Amino acid sequence: MKYNKLEYNSALCLSSISLFLGIGISKIINSIGSNSWISIILGTAIGLLINYIFTKLPEKDNKIFVYIYSTILLTLNLFLITKLISSIYLNRTPDIIVFIPLIILIYYISNKGINTILKTSLIISFIYTLIYLIPLTALAPKINIDEFIPLLTSNIYDIIKCSLTYAFISTTPFILFPKFKENYNYKSYLLSSILVLIIFVIIIGNLGTNLAKLYRYPEYMVFKEISLLGFIENIQNILSYLWLFCSFILSSMATYNIKRVSNKKILIITLLLITFILNNVLLKNYIYFEYITKYYGIILFSILILFLISKIFSKNKL
Repeated sequence: MKYNKLEYNSALCLSSISLFLGIGISKIINSIGSNSWISIILGTAIGLLINYIFTKLPEKDNKIFVYIYSTILLTLNLFLITKLISSIYLNRTPDIIVFIPLIILIYYISNKGINTILKTSLIISFIYTLIYLIPLTALAPKINIDEFIPLLTSNIYDIIKCSLTYAFISTTPFILFPKFKENYNYKSYLLSSILVLIIFVIIIGNLGTNLAKLYRYPEYMVFKEISLLGFIENIQNILSYLWLFCSFILSSMATYNIKRVSNKKILIITLLLITFILNNVLLKNYIYFEYITKYYGIILFSILILFLISKIFSKNKL
């Protein structure tokens, strides 16, 4: 099956950003503060290398491993979406009321097929870029350059660790996309990295490192300060919706992959299992969020290893 490359790379760009929800940005800022921008640049270089390796891998996959890493990514992403919605908007609503509609919607979108997911991504990517750039022009003049001086205040080890974390966060979603070698354009990855880099600069330059470290969603808080033309406010809510759309793309691709290597019955059983795990384990105790935050880079690196194993031990051509 051939895909429209613009649609395909739009989906790559959005999915590359999605795993930053609630963990990626705050984790890096809490670790190296004003040096975060350095880790994004280094991480982008590492990410480009990882993507290059992806293009050299065979198209074959092992169905069992595809099922495993797709299920893990879907569970992780649903967990992050639920935490975002519960923390910002529905903090008194039971988590199960939040994620059940999400699972139903993702199941519906994935059943429409990959071309529907890709076409939706193209539309969202245009809106996403526009919504991001307009308020950024309002925040850019307020950036305090002193927040970035002096340079290299963090030790090299922490900067390298955060660079690897960014590389893993931004490239892991790509393993969900079939025919990557034929359709990947490095410019989509660069675009997503530039957007992330700008966000880091805006957050630290406007909030300052110490204040930014206090928030789980510093990007949400910095957009909250925007008022366009004196009457357009609550820009941060539009930003949240765009975050959710990015996560829907990733979750839909993961769900599509589960169905692609199994069948509808197994997919439904998997979604029910994920519902049980989310409701009775992960969302039951805040300590699991702390664990995932602490070991986020390791978790994503492990998923990449599963992906590589699926290529090495592939028997079924998908």
